[in-house]
Amino acid sequence: MSVTEPPTTPTEDPPPVAESPAGGPSRTPVASPRAGVSVFVAAAATAGWAALVSFVPLLVLVVLGWLVDGRGASSAVTALRFAGAGWLAGHAVPVGTVAGPFALTPLALTALIVWRLVRAGAHTARAVGGDRRTALSGALGVAVGYGVLAAIVALLVSTKGIVVSPLRAFLTAGLIALVAAVAGAVRENGMAAHVAGQLSPAVRAGLRGGTFAALALLALGALAAGASLAWHADSAADTLRAYQAGPVGDIGITLLCLVYAPTVSVWALSYLAGPGFAVGVGTSVGIADVHLGPLPAVPVLAALPTGAAPAAGALLLGLPLLVGVGTGWLTARRDTGAGLTPLLLATALSGGVAGALTAVAGVLSAGSLGGGRLAVIGPVWWQLGLAVAGLIGVGAMVAGVVARTFGHVAPRPDQEP
Repeated sequence: MSVTEPPTTPTEDPPPVAESPAGGPSRTPVASPRAGVSVFVAAAATAGWAALVSFVPLLVLVVLGWLVDGRGASSAVTALRFAGAGWLAGHAVPVGTVAGPFALTPLALTALIVWRLVRAGAHTARAVGGDRRTALSGALGVAVGYGVLAAIVALLVSTKGIVVSPLRAFLTAGLIALVAAVAGAVRENGMAAHVAGQLSPAVRAGLRGGTFAALALLALGALAAGASLAWHADSAADTLRAYQAGPVGDIGITLLCLVYAPTVSVWALSYLAGPGFAVGVGTSVGIADVHLGPLPAVPVLAALPTGAAPAAGALLLGLPLLVGVGTGWLTARRDTGAGLTPLLLATALSGGVAGALTAVAGVLSAGSLGGGRLAVIGPVWWQLGLAVAGLIGVGAMVAGVVARTFGHVAPRPDQEP
């Protein structure tokens, strides 16, 4: 492929400038034909491409649903505004409506946005030749350019019924873009590997273990939410039929539920970890106690429990602890240093990292669906973070020591940073 060939579809990555001998993207600074490209031009191009790729799928779904539903061409402009508001909601930007602020983040869309911004940071670093200082300047340029685009979208979607603060859109989207673009840039130019190489084996093992535990817990939450929805499939189907929206409308409602599936998975994780979550002011959903009021007619909410779990349900609290045990066993297989002290440090750090990551997920999964009763939805982030840190940290420390001391688990040499 020519290095100057433009992308042909909205779902393709911009063409790489350099490739490794195996055919994949190079992860080390290399000489590039685009070394003379202005960092601002590269940042603007990659930021715009990231915004376009994350916005177009949402736009197509909204406009098609609008037109198939028999709306006129003039109403298509309203559909465009709704698509823009949904795109901003994916950046955790509150959208003001006549019913109150809508601030419940669709985490599936957020994941797509973050992925594209990581790629934008990597492509910018590659385009400017791999220089580390310039690559970080490029990541800052991506953040500023992306924030400006978000502010413009906020201005365009704001009408009498929808109001979005351009300043809030700029700051929130720009911050997300900065973190993601820096992550992509430092991985592309080798800085991440260099920094990791300066850390002690115990710290590296703790960071890896905490990341593994957080991902495993989120997968556990998704599995629990999916199992509960399958158990209450009849109720979910009744809710969907009540809309009488036709095949196209049913597909649209189903896609909406899928977009919010990761958000519900974080709620399920908080349920399993102990703190639980709320679905409205004065409500709580936990293993030991459930207090619910009237719920929005959304099929995915049929998965919510209607009462406290039976006595055997307390065993659900052991599932996150098992993830901690698995994390400790895997950490014991890594070279954390001589003696048990570095192993204890690594396993304790894994609990802290897992708690911090799930706390961030808790922040993003909480919000509101307007004012009044639905102004509080989701888990309390710090309670979720502390619960996960304790469960993973304790489970990992005990399992790591037992595996290393009594299980004769020998650490493998850790040659990669």
